[in-house]
Amino acid sequence: MRELDGLRGLAVLMVLVFHYGNNPPYGTSVLSKIFLRLFDLGEPGVDLFFVLSGCLITRILLDTKRSEHYFSFFYMRRALRILPLYYLAVMVFFWAYLPMEHAAVVKGTLPSPRGSWDSTSSGEQIWYWLHLSNWRTAFGHLKTSPITHFWSLAIEEQFYFLWPLVVCATDYRSLLKICGLGFVLETILRNVPYFSSLQLTYPAFLYRLTPFHMDGLLLGACIPLLARMSEVKAPLQRWIWPAAFAAICVFLANRSVSALAMSQSGYSAIALLCFALVFQATESAGSTSQYAMLLRNAWLCRIGEISYGIYIVHVMIAPPIVTLVRQVLPGQQLFVVRGLVSILVGFATSYGFALLSWRFLEQPFLRLKRYFE
Repeated sequence: MRELDGLRGLAVLMVLVFHYGNNPPYGTSVLSKIFLRLFDLGEPGVDLFFVLSGCLITRILLDTKRSEHYFSFFYMRRALRILPLYYLAVMVFFWAYLPMEHAAVVKGTLPSPRGSWDSTSSGEQIWYWLHLSNWRTAFGHLKTSPITHFWSLAIEEQFYFLWPLVVCATDYRSLLKICGLGFVLETILRNVPYFSSLQLTYPAFLYRLTPFHMDGLLLGACIPLLARMSEVKAPLQRWIWPAAFAAICVFLANRSVSALAMSQSGYSAIALLCFALVFQATESAGSTSQYAMLLRNAWLCRIGEISYGIYIVHVMIAPPIVTLVRQVLPGQQLFVVRGLVSILVGFATSYGFALLSWRFLEQPFLRLKRYFE
């Protein structure tokens, strides 16, 4: 389904805009404030990935539910797709990147401390090897490191581990109810006063912990279920875009993911908006609608095809790129130019690394999937 490849490309571009565009010091002019808000619109990119993952993984599980190799083949195919590049990145950071930083600080080449991750020990890597980094960074540990974005991969891995069991033991209608109730429950949990108070102490608490950020995955899981339940899908199509418009309004009213209001209503709004985008993409797949044709754009689909590599590497290479651009274009008045240049350089560099990864690492492992068809 090429439309979903296009959405994947859109999602990773949004993430790049958010991470590279916000290159301080921020300007105070009206134009700077407008661009700052535009750069912040990249925040939902991760949630769009979550909805896409929930949709695709659930579709695979439903299609293979009666297979005698249901569990083993699913986990092997997921491992071949995700683990080689992921573990390589973990090793590069903890076995090369971090020791070089420590040595540079000791020699005085770099000031100390430059960030919370500069003084961390190699023992932190256990959280990343076990795909539990989101539970660690939610409380501030390595929150701003070059591998901070691996929290989202940890949530997806935890979902991949448990969701096949749920799908295997549940019929379509019950599974749809579980997804709907899970979405509502997460919205309620994020509004519990105790959790809201923790959010004030740990700004990433509600954003990175699995129990509070699975709504996108659950809503994505609804899409292949709705495709098999036309009696439920028909009425849904009437209100999905009005709901998406309302979600956009809620998101725009709460710019920062760390803001309390964002955690109380904004996360749910983002998940609903991303659900609408993916749902409509599957419904219009192969059609001549403007939306489908846009998503089938060859350039966008190509980016989507290697989006995993782009996502893995883009934050790891961000520090030198952002620092260099800031040195060349200092000052608040150049915030907009600095943000745009950072985005272009960051995308070009990430795309180059991702192409190399796709050609020499990911594709060789993906070819092994033929043994687990």
